[in-house]
Amino acid sequence: MQDHIYPKDTDYYPAYPAIKRVINRALIVDDDLNIRALVSFYLKKICDSEFAESGLQALEAVNRSDYDLILMDIELGYGMNGVEASREIRQLSDCRDVPIIAMTSSVEPGIRKKCLDVGMDAFLSKPFYKHTLLDEIEHVIKENNK
Repeated sequence: MQDHIYPKDTDYYPAYPAIKRVINRALIVDDDLNIRALVSFYLKKICDSEFAESGLQALEAVNRSDYDLILMDIELGYGMNGVEASREIRQLSDCRDVPIIAMTSSVEPGIRKKCLDVGMDAFLSKPFYKHTLLDEIEHVIKENNK
């Protein structure tokens, strides 16, 4: 049986021109350090990442800085959940057009609709692969810039 040789990460994944053109700073909101690190790693050659562990920290972050993308966990460990935080973020005039992508392992019925109803732009089920995340970001950016 032949061993599979996988090319380096930068060679394996296709270029994402819309992401590289539009996204300079992303806010990753997740109460799990491993997820924050993984998503940041996925984005490292594309944009700078900052982090928030809770919905309240996410609100504080968007009030003090501008982001081009928000990746929001839905089931944050304490306080305001990701749906509530996204609803609040959408109320801020500077954040109405910032893409928000839900990331969740929730299997709650209707969770996708709930996320989209509060103004999130897309929904990713955890776990996801790098190309899935980047494809979704690219798609959202193209849709928002039509």
